[in-house]
Amino acid sequence: MGTAQNRGEQDEGDGGNIIGAILAGHDGRRSRIYHTAVHPEARGMGVGSLLAGHAVETLRALGLPKVAVGVYADNKAGNDFWEQQGFAIRDDLVYRELSL
Repeated sequence: MGTAQNRGEQDEGDGGNIIGAILAGHDGRRSRIYHTAVHPEARGMGVGSLLAGHAVETLRALGLPKVAVGVYADNKAGNDFWEQQGFAIRDDLVYRELSL
């Protein structure tokens, strides 16, 4: 999603270890957050919110009108997190996949 500077930063306060990551992208019209992960010991410290916020702002700056994220229905923590980030559930879509 751009230069190395906006893809990640390392904070020496964590010993140089990666404690969170987010993968987002777009096709020029639609954008999506594909994956988000935060180390279990770093959860609840705002890392996920910082990552999500940065991804959303980067996509917004590119002129994209919205961003989607998929979360398993039984992932309460994940669904709670994305709701807190302002993401709404869409009742008008059916998610489909084809096993290869």
